[in-house]
Amino acid sequence: MAKKTSKQKPYARQWQRLQDLKQQACASRFERATLAVGLFDDVEWREHMGLADDHQAADILTKALDDLGIPFFDLRQMLEAFPAEQDWLEMTPFDMLVAAQAQEAKPEQNAPPKPPTVVGITKYEEVCNERDRLQRRVEQLESHDTPACVGPCDVLDAFMRIADANRDRGNDPLLRPIYAIIDSVAETANTPV
Repeated sequence: MAKKTSKQKPYARQWQRLQDLKQQACASRFERATLAVGLFDDVEWREHMGLADDHQAADILTKALDDLGIPFFDLRQMLEAFPAEQDWLEMTPFDMLVAAQAQEAKPEQNAPPKPPTVVGITKYEEVCNERDRLQRRVEQLESHDTPACVGPCDVLDAFMRIADANRDRGNDPLLRPIYAIIDSVAETANTPV
């Protein structure tokens, strides 16, 4: 901190005061983060506040630290990544958060590769057969040579075959819905567009 003398210009005193307040704010941010994490982990405080859930406790602490503009879980992540107060004095909160998140992501990226899964020949053949069956099904669907591609005329033809096969049954109550559908489709087909 620079010495404040009466010979300093007003802007120089203001600039120095601004720098001092910034340093105090950074130190305060570190201390407040440390206190908040301590409270979060304190069972007695949680019982006193009636906070069994982590998210409820984090919400209370985020509100207590709202002037920092940093949610509690992010603040805790920053403190875990930068436990030294000096880092909090030298870095901006944004830079600290980005670096903390990058550090958290690295272990996943640098994890040793998983060993290959060993399967028996029977399981391998089952998987290959299923793959081949699905591939044939895809080709069949793409070529439209499949019963899955059914149009309204195909439905009408199917109903007509059922009806023709059962004409001798006359007014069978089980066939009435089929005849009703045939009639409605036939009327729709005969209606000019």
